[in-house]
Amino acid sequence: MTIEWNKVTWYSKVLSVIVFLATFGIAFWLGVQWGQAQIAAPPAPVARSGVKSGGTASSSTETSPLVAGAGAHCGGFIKNAPVCAAGFHCQLSNIPDAGGVCVSGVTASSSLPSWTNGMTIITERDQGSTILLSEKERFAIMLGDSLDWTISFNPANDIVRVPSSINTGGFQGVYEADHPGTVTLEAEGRPICKTGEMCAQFIRLVKVTFVVS
Repeated sequence: MTIEWNKVTWYSKVLSVIVFLATFGIAFWLGVQWGQAQIAAPPAPVARSGVKSGGTASSSTETSPLVAGAGAHCGGFIKNAPVCAAGFHCQLSNIPDAGGVCVSGVTASSSLPSWTNGMTIITERDQGSTILLSEKERFAIMLGDSLDWTISFNPANDIVRVPSSINTGGFQGVYEADHPGTVTLEAEGRPICKTGEMCAQFIRLVKVTFVVS
């Protein structure tokens, strides 16, 4: 049989269809395999380490905010906004959404007022952490004074505020673990807006779990 290379025949049409279907099938199979590989392989966690307010070093494989030093950018309306290292606080600019810079402040344990007397100090760096307390143990909350903070506990009556406790100098009061159990602290910080001035609207959330025994 003589092959006519420049003539379309029935078997050349069949061969073209077979090649097309085979190419489509292989491409589809490769696409499915690639998609399954992406699902099966989660992104590698970012390991960070830090020092809790009590001075104990801790490590985590969760994605956590970067810790910024003096003069470095902090805060802002971004995911995992940088937080200031111990001994500094974030001084926001006139546009709080843009964040601010880390400046020296009363956050290091060596600079704490004498009345704290070694008690646990809860700061923004404790976001997402679990704190162990003994029944009747007292602790202070110090989230700074660059935002207007609202403090709440769930359940509401297992941790109570010490009457007449300080609410200045970046502190939001002293609290006492009144009953055993698990209690969640939720602190919401909002910009301090001056009358007649444009003010960004955002909420900074700090959530800490207490286990009282």
